[in-house]
Amino acid sequence: MIQGLRSYIVNKTISLGLVSLIIGVSLWTLGYVETQWQFIMLVLIAFGHSHFIIGAIYQVQNFFKKDKPWQHVLTFAFLIVISVLIACIFFSLNKFLTILLLLLYFLIHGLLNEQTMLLKQVGVKMSSLYAWSFFLIVLAILLYSMPDHTFLMRRDISFMPPNDFLVSVSLSSFGLNPAFFPIFFWISVFLSFLILFIAWIRSKKHLLSTIQGLVLASLVSVTFFFGAIPYVYMLFIVVGYHFVTWFIFYFTSFKKQNSNKFSKFLVLHAVFFLPFLVGGFYFFNSEAPKWSYLIFDYYYFTYATYIHITTSFMNEPWFQKIQDQVFSKFGQILS
Repeated sequence: MIQGLRSYIVNKTISLGLVSLIIGVSLWTLGYVETQWQFIMLVLIAFGHSHFIIGAIYQVQNFFKKDKPWQHVLTFAFLIVISVLIACIFFSLNKFLTILLLLLYFLIHGLLNEQTMLLKQVGVKMSSLYAWSFFLIVLAILLYSMPDHTFLMRRDISFMPPNDFLVSVSLSSFGLNPAFFPIFFWISVFLSFLILFIAWIRSKKHLLSTIQGLVLASLVSVTFFFGAIPYVYMLFIVVGYHFVTWFIFYFTSFKKQNSNKFSKFLVLHAVFFLPFLVGGFYFFNSEAPKWSYLIFDYYYFTYATYIHITTSFMNEPWFQKIQDQVFSKFGQILS
């Protein structure tokens, strides 16, 4: 357990350190300009698509190690279709609401994944109340950063100029009042500490509750007194951290197992990262080929994220029970 806890802490430190380093180095070399925001988004999308595609490859391979593999394949295909249809409907109604819902969806996905990683690596089952308390603080900080010009990015990863009036008008045109975001921030903070209090009352884990309370209070204080982090940075920290932390987890896991699996893991990442590296180079060229814009299309990335999150639920025991029940009833109807 101690070794697992050490590995878990190292993983978290490297993950947060790497995303912070990318932001810091690019800000230092490029400055706080559109090119730097675009660079951040290109790195995020490249990490994301590699995470989605390689994760799907391993997920489908795992289906054929189970009983009735085609049931899993059919479910996987069904969830892809449903995800695309839902994203299409959301985009047709309100594209920025689609992004907001995606962020909420992703945070829930990340929360479940953190619980899974802690269980796999440390052997500790994270209390849901403590997890939801932390989740709400992350959501609060993310919401606080949204009334920002970098939130209003276009599908080609271009941004509107920094102007508070333009931000207010743009958000209002999509039914989003900038004044609501601070209110959402404080509601999320209140609910977070309320849930933490309930968790402490139920568990009587005084040290854990105190430490988490201090951490959450520090995050809220820094955000409130020093102002919101620009949205594009906050997005990269929250979402990019998720991609990096799981890469490190599987990197170390495969390295411990055998050289063939580890080599395959590295080759897959090299193959899928290559077009993004080349496309990223061309992206900043005035004569960039269309495919370089295509692979970095923010809308397609949104579709892919919806698909990834929805299909990842197939790894959860509760979803597998539902799947078994559905196919069992379907089999009874056919017979």
